[in-house]
Amino acid sequence: MPLRPLHPCAQPGCPELVRDQARCSAHLKQQKRRLDERKSPEDRQFYSSSRWRKLRALKLSHDPICQKAMCYNQATDVHHIQRRQEFPELTFALENLQALCKRCHSSETAREVWHS
Repeated sequence: MPLRPLHPCAQPGCPELVRDQARCSAHLKQQKRRLDERKSPEDRQFYSSSRWRKLRALKLSHDPICQKAMCYNQATDVHHIQRRQEFPELTFALENLQALCKRCHSSETAREVWHS
């Protein structure tokens, strides 16, 4: 599979070039820290639970490539198709999970935020 071309980090003013993600590793860590700070205590507890981590690992092992159409990147994130806050009964349902690359997951999450 051909490599994606290098492009600048999405952080304004950063000179680093990246290939598969939007930001360089330093700015990814900063972004993750900011996002983690915005999560509720319940979200932090859920996403660090043993049950979720095992299910996430299972999904990524079954679907190692992003499941978005026309995207062939490595899947790194697991997305709830039906939001777990609205459909708690589907929280641990494998058929309600989608393996996505970081870019597609960020895009899908942003779309949900704007349309909720």
